[in-house]
Amino acid sequence: MEFTTESITLEQIVELVAVIFGLAYVVLAIRLHHWCWYMTLYSSALFLWLFWNVELYLMSLLQLFFMGIATYGIFKWNPKSSNLEKRITIINPKHHLYILSSIVLSSIVIGWFLNHYTDDAFPYLDTFTAVGSLITSWMVAKKILENWLYWVVIDAVSIYIYIERELYLTVLLFTIYLIMAALGYHQWKLSYQQQ
Repeated sequence: MEFTTESITLEQIVELVAVIFGLAYVVLAIRLHHWCWYMTLYSSALFLWLFWNVELYLMSLLQLFFMGIATYGIFKWNPKSSNLEKRITIINPKHHLYILSSIVLSSIVIGWFLNHYTDDAFPYLDTFTAVGSLITSWMVAKKILENWLYWVVIDAVSIYIYIERELYLTVLLFTIYLIMAALGYHQWKLSYQQQ
């Protein structure tokens, strides 16, 4: 099969650039570097457009939240800010029960709505990954250690969705995210123990 530049679509170019920014985000987040938030801001803007074009509406709208949390993260992680989030924290196991219950219940309710009133390709899984990502992104901004464990599950489900929608660069990105989430947990746990 001959490869020509004519076969490259706008969606593929946008996906490639979004993936590059997404990878930069995770690498910088693991290192606790505030520039990670700029990377996710750019990546989210591109994914917003891309996901809307492949009928993953909730994932598309989720990018607006990511852009908002990125703005919050830029402020909270800025080394010149007096509000700098300095310490990695852990949360009570009871809070995880509340978080998981919220994700599952929201996935059922919002997924039902999407299933009946839109042509969303994966209404329940789309909702699960969107709601889980909302909560987990907030956990990253607050430097909660367990965020990385949530990302492992969210990334695994996302990989399935993106395979089905033939977003293969995004599949690669989320496979790398999955591996890096495990590395991020290990790195943040070491930092937590050294505090």
